Amino acid sequence: MMNQLEWITLEQRRLIARLVMMYGIQYGLIDVTSDYTTKSHSLRGHPVTLQQIRTRVKSYEASFFPATVTPWNRLPASVVAPNLDVFKGRVLASLQV
Repeated sequence: MMNQLEWITLEQRRLIARLVMMYGIQYGLIDVTSDYTTKSHSLRGHPVTLQQIRTRVKSYEASFFPATVTPWNRLPASVVAPNLDVFKGRVLASLQV
């Protein structure tokens, strides 16, 4: 039924919401002061890659920053856009492929 209606899954909607929130944090649209958003230099992907957060506690592993850094770093350079609305559209399109 979801395929017929062309809906995305709840898991995909949650991932999009986390990536949009991370976009807002990285580009100053959301004021979050954190050491968790340390940028790293990568030869692959987009220019705003983040340093992976290592955790020892399983419950912390599922919290926002550790759970979002990996999918954020996996985004292709073509998805990261200077406009939030364009970014949302590109993320949605990349997940539906």
